[in-house]
Amino acid sequence: MTILDILLDWDADRDDGRPGSSWFNGLAESLRRRQTEWLAEVGAVDRLDDGASWVLLSWIEAAATQVVRTRSRSVLDAAVFGMALMTRSDLDWRDVSLVGSLVRRGALLAGLPYEAGVTDVCARTGALGEVAAPRLLRMDSAMPRTYAESGSGETFVFERVSPDFDVDELERWLEGESE
Repeated sequence: MTILDILLDWDADRDDGRPGSSWFNGLAESLRRRQTEWLAEVGAVDRLDDGASWVLLSWIEAAATQVVRTRSRSVLDAAVFGMALMTRSDLDWRDVSLVGSLVRRGALLAGLPYEAGVTDVCARTGALGEVAAPRLLRMDSAMPRTYAESGSGETFVFERVSPDFDVDELERWLEGESE
């Protein structure tokens, strides 16, 4: 199994993929401890395919919630590394920015140093980090209108808001995030 196969190994019939699940924890551990392998494989394929990109972005979205619940710097660092990998994706950066803002917001709510996490992770990732750091440091910590915060402590969650939002307002919010 290659490192990228971990993304596609999720099976909804045996694992819900939420924070604390076997697949979620395995991917988090991989992103924390096997960064050299991730960098080599992503570098070898040049770009993450859309399937792997969406799975990784979904994991990062769930990880933002886990950052708040656990106040864990290691979960934050894994999410930041995942965000750095997303710079090698062809997904619309506006979609990525929405989730990136959750990571930054999660760090703020958890009292964790987002900027230091980005700096530390990107310093270890060479050329990828050089590209990713400026983009990740520009992530907004304001709550995107497409999400809401609910619960506290172990019950905290970033929840998607139903799509009856103003698309034009969202695009204005994202304007500073896109290339």
